[in-house]
Order: sequence, then C-alpha cells, then structure tokens
Amino acid sequence: MQFGPDFDALIARFTPDPQTKIAIAVSGGSDSVALLLLARAWAQRSERKLCVFTVDHGLRPEAKDEAKWVEALCTRLDLEHKTLVWADPKPTQNAARQARYTLLCEAMWESGASTILVGHTQDDVLETALMRRRRGRHQ
Repeated sequence: MQFGPDFDALIARFTPDPQTKIAIAVSGGSDSVALLLLARAWAQRSERKLCVFTVDHGLRPEAKDEAKWVEALCTRLDLEHKTLVWADPKPTQNAARQARYTLLCEAMWESGASTILVGHTQDDVLETALMRRRRGRHQ
C-alpha cells in the first residue's frame, strides 16, 4: 500500500512548498505507526522532509517507554523525532486531547512544518463518538 496522487494533491494544498516539512504525530499504536511508514515511503519518493512527534501525557507509567520506542524506530528510519511532555497532566480524556493538540501544534510551528498528520482507526472515531454521546454531545 502507498499514498497516491490524491494524497499528493492534499499535501500540496496545505503545504505547497516542497521544502516545508510535514509533521506526523506517532503514539506507537498500530494506526500511527502505519501512517508513519506510509508517510516515510511517500516522503522518500516525493523528496519531502518529515518530523515526528510523540506526546507523553504522563498519565500512564508506560507512556515514557512508548515514546522511547517511537524514538528508536525513528532513529532506525533516519527520521527527526521529538517527545513532547505534558507538564500539567490532568486525568481526563478531554484535557489530555486538548493538551496533545496544543503540544503538537506548538512543536509543528517550531519545527517549521505547516501540516501535521495524525492517525485514527475506525475504532478511535467510534470511541470518540460514543464518549461525546455519553456527554450529551452528538457532533
């Protein structure tokens, strides 16, 4: 599997300058690792630069090891990687999501990237929809 012309057109729409980096959020889960591998293959064909970010929310003891695993993978793939640490963790999904996207956006701009790719499986989308429905939000 590989990204094709539709992906090229989408990236060109948001990042027309081929010298501008594309950022990728990688948690270490199967969805984001698959995205990383597909994006790396695309970047090599397209001669684009990638930078990878992993967020350690500090909410689970395993998070630090997961971030180190992603960093080691990126080292093997010769990709720039940075772990972003949430300094003020709060144990709610909404707070973690807000912090994650704030950290990712700040890191993206600091790195010189103008687009960030995130991976979500259908289960992630369903989980988010169910969580919102339980809270009375149907969006």
